[in-house]
Amino acid sequence: MRQDERFLGMLAGGICALTALALAAFLGQVVTLRLDRSTGTVTLKRMGLLGVREGEYLLSDFTDAVLEHGENTSRIALVTRDGGHLPLTTEFTSGSRGKEAIAATIRAFLKPGSALTPLE
Repeated sequence: MRQDERFLGMLAGGICALTALALAAFLGQVVTLRLDRSTGTVTLKRMGLLGVREGEYLLSDFTDAVLEHGENTSRIALVTRDGGHLPLTTEFTSGSRGKEAIAATIRAFLKPGSALTPLE
């Protein structure tokens, strides 16, 4: 007697495909931050499979850019005048070297004339 295992294969493949789609929907975002000194605005745009979310803020509301740390993860956030944080991404991810460089670039823009310290 032969047993047909195609159903099990299709079921496993379907579960893997749905899991990949769910991860892409929740973690697969393209983030665009636009700091515009001429208009005095900050535009934060997040695009993903679930749509586009965009917010516009006053540039003068932000004083710094920092890394927020999770458990072996981090994300970049803008610091508001009242000490609050506006994270650029919704999730924390691993790897901080590139994020440190981006935060330093944003910080230099928000604080013109401040000395940049080179990354080591």
